This record gives sequence, structure tokens and C-alpha cells, in this order.
Amino acid sequence: MKELFYFSNSKLLIKAEYFSDLNSIKYSTHRKTTGKERSAVEQYILTTFALKTQYFESDPSSLEYSGVDVRLKKEMKLLRLKKVLKVMAVHEQEATEHVTALINNSMSTYYFERIGDTILEMRKQVSDKHVHKFITIEKTKKDIEQLIEAYNNYTERKTSIDKVLPRDLIEFFN
Repeated sequence: MKELFYFSNSKLLIKAEYFSDLNSIKYSTHRKTTGKERSAVEQYILTTFALKTQYFESDPSSLEYSGVDVRLKKEMKLLRLKKVLKVMAVHEQEATEHVTALINNSMSTYYFERIGDTILEMRKQVSDKHVHKFITIEKTKKDIEQLIEAYNNYTERKTSIDKVLPRDLIEFFN
């Protein structure tokens, strides 16, 4: 059985291996350790890793420090790289969410203003006494419906034509 452990408080990576035929655990580190670090590592190995093995069930048993393993340095570099990549992915996700929210807010404001302008245009058309009034009102009605649909695509608040139109213009939509 073999496992890697990372101690974040001392930035230390260890590899622990259990050999059942010898009932022994050997561990190595990616760098030299201090006496306190070795003591903490050995305590951790005995209280977590050794419990998953037959280490305490038969005698004799041994715990051995194998020294620095240069292959663990590569593992440590990979671990650090993964951490950096994870942080970068989180930042990218946050940036994407902020940009999306900004775009949605800008677009909903834009369509909200366009709906208001179109309503004002429709009021002007209704008050005008020219011949092509029906055709322009129908086109304006379609424009308002399309603007409301576009507005709803960019906002969480969904609205309908009944909520947007003033009372004096509702009769033209029936």
C-alpha cells in the first residue's frame, strides 16, 4: 500500500509505503525535514496510514524514514501547478460571470429604453391623423413584442406586453 500526503502548514510532501511481508512502513519526503516535522509526520503516519494496514496487528513492526526522494519533488511541482491552475480557473469563472452580468444588465437597460421609445412612437402614431396609421401601428406592435422578448432574454425579471403598455394603448393590441 502506498499513499502521498501533503502537509500544508509545513509545505511538505511525503510518500508512505507499507510492506506487509516485513510489517514495516517506510516514508520519504520531497525535501529535508526538521526534527519537529519528522515527529509530526511520524505521528500522522501512525495515527492514519498505519491504521489502514496490518501494522499494529503483529510484531515486530518498524517505521523507517528513507530520506529525500527526488521523484517527490516532481510530484510537489505538479501539486503546486494544479493549485495555480485551480485558482486561475476560479478567477476565470468569476470574470466570465461578471462580464455576463454586465452584458445582461447593459442589454436589459438598452431594450428597456427601446421599449419606452417605441411606446412614445406609437402614441405619436395614434395621435397622427394620416392615412397609413393602421400599417405603422401594426409594425410598431410587432416591434414592441420583439423588444419585450429581447428584454426577457437579458433579464431575470420576465415581463409581458400587459405590464409594459400604458392603458391608452392596450386597445390597439386586442
